[in-house]
Amino acid sequence: MNELKTYIDNRLSDIKTNSKLNETIINKTINNGSNNEKQYLHFSVKKLVLTVSVICLVFAASVTAFASAVPMFNDWIYSISPKLAELLYPVNESAEDQGIKIDVLYAGNDNHNAVVYFTVQDITGMNRVDEDLDLCDTCNIDGPCAFNVEMLSFDEKTNTAFFIMRGLGGEGMSNRLANFKIGKIQSDKITHDWYHTGVDMESLIDHKVKSFPVSEYFYTGGSEQPENGLFVLEPDVMNVSFGDDIDFVTISNIGFVDGKLHIQTKWEASFDNHGQLVLLDKNKTSFDDENAILFDNYYFKTEEDSENCSKDKFAHHIEYVFDINSLEELSSYQLWGNFVEDGSFIEGEWNVDFRLSDTEKMNINQTDGIADYVEVSTIGAYIKGYNGEYEQCDFSIVLKDGTVVYFSQFGSNDSYYGNSNKFDVDMMFVDSPIVLNDIASISIDGTKIYNK
Repeated sequence: MNELKTYIDNRLSDIKTNSKLNETIINKTINNGSNNEKQYLHFSVKKLVLTVSVICLVFAASVTAFASAVPMFNDWIYSISPKLAELLYPVNESAEDQGIKIDVLYAGNDNHNAVVYFTVQDITGMNRVDEDLDLCDTCNIDGPCAFNVEMLSFDEKTNTAFFIMRGLGGEGMSNRLANFKIGKIQSDKITHDWYHTGVDMESLIDHKVKSFPVSEYFYTGGSEQPENGLFVLEPDVMNVSFGDDIDFVTISNIGFVDGKLHIQTKWEASFDNHGQLVLLDKNKTSFDDENAILFDNYYFKTEEDSENCSKDKFAHHIEYVFDINSLEELSSYQLWGNFVEDGSFIEGEWNVDFRLSDTEKMNINQTDGIADYVEVSTIGAYIKGYNGEYEQCDFSIVLKDGTVVYFSQFGSNDSYYGNSNKFDVDMMFVDSPIVLNDIASISIDGTKIYNK
């Protein structure tokens, strides 16, 4: 590690920092993160709910190896300080199948969570890797029980996509031989960008429309349900198209329920067809999200949907609910849509074996009874035996420059403590890895447990 640090420090010392680029990158990472609310990922042994946070991270690895794989790194390197170089540990192992090459560039873990930076490249010249490349939920590594994969950039010249994979949950990973694998990729997705659907909503609405408790169906998630319970429209009363080129989703019912406009959609079986609907002022001729009426959405499956689902494909209904309470109010709006359709799939076996490097850590044992102890690493934090409701845990790290560190994932293993009302809380950082020596203070629920 010391030899690597010396090598990179020497290379970085020869680079003149572009102050304008440096400011731009910092604004897109640290500052944007500090303006957003914390986003959490909750899971236990019995239940796992995974959410994807769209984030921008700065990646650092061996200068020469990474620059040859992703040319944009030549720009990003300007934002890296010698302190951050201490966190680097290159892997530089690869696997090829079906003319697709996977390069694992960097990996690290803190014995609870892991990060892996890697690239995917089409080496045949067939352009099967693009900026919308989807790894089809097949990307994982031994150990963690939940995964989040995010594309950070795409290089058109080399058909190379650059990713980070975060693995949440998992112990005993340090310095262990790990297997990183991908089994399927999807490219060439078809995007039907925001357009006026032309649907005459007013003529479709039945004033005697029927609705039923969502509990009569298999509810699979979405927005927070109303306090008085969620009622959805009777499924499949109609079959209204969104256009000639869109045959995978239709309007299956529309009407007012409890003073709100419901638009129900039926989605045919697919791997990942998805989309959105909004209401836009009729005077608008192009999409404008600032003036659009947004929605709550609720996902559920009918018996027919469940029968059409398979291992790799799903079918369901989505009910979009708008805060519109009358036909008179609705007459001022038109329905706009945005849909993404499955592309081409490539199945293969991409496996890379390497040892997970161990990140630096600091332990805090004096917690004023709030927890048994706290462990902070360069990529995340772990609270052992949190004495409270883990959903309400307010954990805060502030760096010496005043930056507040936010978290992209949040979990709890509540089975360890049984009925003792204690929880293990697990987090990963939103932005780039932090330097532990840059931490000014750490607090839990307003109580400062570390101050430098």
